[in-house]
Amino acid sequence: MIRALAISAWFQTVIFVRLRQAMFFTIVFPAFLFVVFGFIFGTPGDTEYYLFLMTGVAGATALSDGLFAVGPVVREFYNNGFIGYVRQMPHPSAHVGGLFLSRYIVLFVVVLLLMLISLLFFGATPTPEATLRLLLAIAVGFTAFSIIGLAISFIGDRMDNGKGFGNVLYFVVIFTSPAFYPIDLINPTVARFGDFLPLTPILHFARNEAVNWWPLIVWGAVSLPVYLYSLKTRQIKR
Repeated sequence: MIRALAISAWFQTVIFVRLRQAMFFTIVFPAFLFVVFGFIFGTPGDTEYYLFLMTGVAGATALSDGLFAVGPVVREFYNNGFIGYVRQMPHPSAHVGGLFLSRYIVLFVVVLLLMLISLLFFGATPTPEATLRLLLAIAVGFTAFSIIGLAISFIGDRMDNGKGFGNVLYFVVIFTSPAFYPIDLINPTVARFGDFLPLTPILHFARNEAVNWWPLIVWGAVSLPVYLYSLKTRQIKR
């Protein structure tokens, strides 16, 4: 079981590395975003904002990965009949689990890259406790966002419908949550709306702030049955 999980994670990681678009949006773009926003909105010596921004970029990356890197892949497994082949293999759950494990590894690498950029460009370094909290927040967030992404991917009649809704949700979430700037100081009304979206609790937890977990729980509690029902009722290629 462990060997199958490790092999699956390895192959999923190799596939990811060979996809230039995935590499760009998961690794290059977050690093670029961190540097640009850091120089535009940050001030020399303001380590608090740089660490604030670092957690926001990491959280937004986990959100993007959860919405677009799991659901569409699993959906494609069903559409092309690959899931039937997986079910005939020993430890079939390990092959799907390898997809998740590979994404966890990639996201942890992204966090380490952002920490390195924070140190080299802005002289800001999180404490070991803050680093562990951020990694845990990213793992929890990615898991929750993946459930939402699975529901979105299986809802529409066509895969493009799911992608369109996922794109709308992604941009609404990152611009109404405190990902890149303290939105509550700029527009409290928008901030209150963002409090009901799934990314905000993850960011509060990563920053060791007071957390209201209920929005994330509600999103997960709604998305999981929607995904399971859509999977059960949809005609899947065998």
